[in-house]
Amino acid sequence: MKTLRKGTKVKLLNPDETWGEYFTVHKKEKDFVYLVSDNKPDFGICMTISINKVKLI
Repeated sequence: MKTLRKGTKVKLLNPDETWGEYFTVHKKEKDFVYLVSDNKPDFGICMTISINKVKLI
């Protein structure tokens, strides 16, 4: 069973035009995850979002 932890690849359920739809989890805290965009990894953490709005790939 896959879990949301550092390094896990996820897909946004509602993709963002700027950052794309595929992300890598940087950190998880309770019901939120900090995401790094796979399209623009040089920017570092670009989004903090609820775990209900991402899907494991």
